[in-house]
Amino acid sequence: MLNKGDKVVNFTAILSNGEIFNLYETLKKKMLVIFFYPKNFSPFCTKEVCLFRDNYHKITDNEAFLIGVSSNSMESHLEFIIQNQLSFPLISDEDNKIGSIFGILRLGGILPSKRATFIIDRNAEILYTGHFEFEIQNHIEEVINIIENMN
Repeated sequence: MLNKGDKVVNFTAILSNGEIFNLYETLKKKMLVIFFYPKNFSPFCTKEVCLFRDNYHKITDNEAFLIGVSSNSMESHLEFIIQNQLSFPLISDEDNKIGSIFGILRLGGILPSKRATFIIDRNAEILYTGHFEFEIQNHIEEVINIIENMN
């Protein structure tokens, strides 16, 4: 898994809103909070995503862009977004290319990826790496605290 201080290589992906996401182009404007979660509609993943939803403005008001990533299909993401009234886009990483870049893939089991969050500065350097499988509330609070203390 990538760690604090590591530089992230550029990648592109299609966001759930249909826009093309390019990491380096995004970082020209804002830093990025990117979180990986294993599966749409599972209890812990839904709780995590909804905590990010409920704290969306605390992140974006502090000059950060927020996206979530899982290996679920785009169709599943669109249903998940509607059901949970998400205000930020998701990326479908069905081929696990983005998960490989960040080193969050599992070597087996029913869940393809770890639950992890990264804060990336405008130079593509990781400022924060968080890996919490079950302490979701503490995880979100830590991310918000870091973002708010940067400004």
